[in-house]
Amino acid sequence: MNARPTNDDLRLLRALRKQATARIDARIGQAKSDLAPATLKSRLSIKLRDEAKGMGQEAVYWGRNHKGLLAGGIAAILAWFFRRPLADGMIKILDRYFPSPENPDAPQYEPDSHQDRMN
Repeated sequence: MNARPTNDDLRLLRALRKQATARIDARIGQAKSDLAPATLKSRLSIKLRDEAKGMGQEAVYWGRNHKGLLAGGIAAILAWFFRRPLADGMIKILDRYFPSPENPDAPQYEPDSHQDRMN
């Protein structure tokens, strides 16, 4: 019942073993090259580029559909960056028309005084 393998059977088994070993070695080589730092760097850069493109497209879509919010946000950011010059300008305007302890010589504001100039 236990027949001894023939030389042809042994050659066939060796050939199959060599093919299997070659396939495993090829897969291991592929895995090593996939995990190489240069490959990871390129895959990461491609992924980041694609995600940045998607975010840019989404931002453009959002901006087109929410123009008022976008304008308000830009205005708020500009107001924040220029808050000191704006505050200084408002103080100058208020000091010009309303006397304060720091500026007692400011002219008094008269609401109806512009009517005389128009006649």
